[in-house]
Amino acid sequence: SRGWMMTRVTTNDPLNPNGGGASITGYSYSNSYYDRYERMSYGFDSVVTYQIDPSTNDTLRYVARCYNNRSLMRRGKLTFERTYGGDRKLYIEKEINGIMIDYNSGQEVRDGDCPAMAYPAVEATYTRYYEGGDTPLLITGEKYVYDKRHNVIQYINLGDFDNTHDDVTVDFSYYHSRPHNLIG
Repeated sequence: SRGWMMTRVTTNDPLNPNGGGASITGYSYSNSYYDRYERMSYGFDSVVTYQIDPSTNDTLRYVARCYNNRSLMRRGKLTFERTYGGDRKLYIEKEINGIMIDYNSGQEVRDGDCPAMAYPAVEATYTRYYEGGDTPLLITGEKYVYDKRHNVIQYINLGDFDNTHDDVTVDFSYYHSRPHNLIG
């Protein structure tokens, strides 16, 4: 798949309160996928964003993001995000998981399935804070549960994984069958 790829953006802002007024952001891409059956590009499976010091051209930090690019239904979905310092040490890692449900059957959709309509039923994000070390100092999580209309019906903040007493669960309910979607 041919197309333009942005690899570097330089911004000059003389009103920047941090001084300097210039910032440089670099981008790199890998593993593009073109589905010959669907005749479309599903994008790249990883994109790295670099924050570059304009005075030295050194990398201050970078964020590596991984996307699903093998399934039409899940294309472009973020699956991992890792933040590294200029020292190339891992500081923050986010893992994003989700399941899709076939709207008609109510069954989980697997890769290779081709339902007429599907919706995300559960999405979970787990964040690990390494702060440059080899093992995470803190692990947190969030979970969203959806209904068929993609309304959030439950939010669970798992808090610190080492402390099971700090979890918070919020249940949501919605009015149904209101004329013209009016609230009242």
